[in-house]
Amino acid sequence: MIGQVLAGRYEVVEKGPDYPLFTLFFGRDRLRGGEVGLKVFREPFCHEPEFVQAAFESSRVSVAVVHPVLERVLALEVDPDGREPPFLVAERPKGQPLRERIRRMVQLSPQLALATAVSACEGLAALHEAGFVHGDVSAENVFVTPDGQATLLHANLWRSYPKSRTAGMVALPSMAPYLAPEISRGAMPSPQTDVYAVGVLLFEMLTGSAPFRAESPVAVAMKHASEPVPSPRMRNQSIPAYLDQIVRRCLQKAPEDRYADASALLADLRKLQDALKFGRTLRADRPAARTAPSPEPGPAQRPAA
Repeated sequence: MIGQVLAGRYEVVEKGPDYPLFTLFFGRDRLRGGEVGLKVFREPFCHEPEFVQAAFESSRVSVAVVHPVLERVLALEVDPDGREPPFLVAERPKGQPLRERIRRMVQLSPQLALATAVSACEGLAALHEAGFVHGDVSAENVFVTPDGQATLLHANLWRSYPKSRTAGMVALPSMAPYLAPEISRGAMPSPQTDVYAVGVLLFEMLTGSAPFRAESPVAVAMKHASEPVPSPRMRNQSIPAYLDQIVRRCLQKAPEDRYADASALLADLRKLQDALKFGRTLRADRPAARTAPSPEPGPAQRPAA
C-alpha cells in the first residue's frame, strides 16, 4: 500500500502498527497538507458497514473532548465502488508505540515512566471530566516521544464493538492484560478501569513485564481477579516506595479501592514527580491494599520512613 493515494488525496508513505481491527499507516494529505494517520479496516471488518460507521462515531469523542494528548479522528473515508477498504483519517501521533519503547529499553527510569503516566493521565482526566471512558489503554495504544509525552489512540472505540459479530472477541487478546477484574465479570468500562490499565502500564514501564501473564486471555483474566497485587518494587529496587504504592493502589481488585478517576491519580503522580525533581522523599504511609496485599518487602526494599 506504500505509495498509493487513497480517496484521491491521502498518499501512503509509511506502515505503522497492526491492530486487531485495522492497520495503521502514515500518510500525507495532498489537499490540505500535513501528515495523517490512516486506520485501514482489516478483513472481515472492512465489509461490516454498520461497524465501520459506529467505529467512526465512537472515535469522534475527540470532537467533544479536545486535548493534545488525545488522538483526533478527522474523517471516515468509504469507497462507494468498494475498490479501497474503508479507513479512518486521524492526526498522526508523535513518537512511537510505548510497546516498542519498553522492548528497546526493558525498564524505563522512574522519572521517564512518571512523565509518560502523567501525560497519559492528563488526556484521560479530560475524558473522565467530560463523562467519557477510554476503555482500551495499553502499551500498543499509547504513542510516546523520547521525553515521555503521550498520545492516546482509540479512545471510546470499545463502544462500537456491539455492531460487529466478532470485533470484541478479536480485540480481547490485546485488551486482556489491561482489563480490570470487574470487566471480566460483565461490568462496563469506567474511570476506575482506565486507572487500572494505567497501573498495568506503569508496572510494565518500571519492570519490563506485565503484572499478570498467562497463555490465554481467560487465564490472564483469572489472574487479574484472584492473584495478589504484585509489588513492582520487588522486581526493581530502584522504584521509589511512593511510586510502588501508587501502582499497587491502581491495581486493586475492587474499584472503590483504586483512585476514583484519572484526575485523582494524576495528583499523586505529579506530587511524586515534583518530589523527585527536588530530591525529596515522600513517605509511603497509606495502605496500598485492603483486599489482596502484596508480599512483605525484604529489608532492601522496605519503604523509607
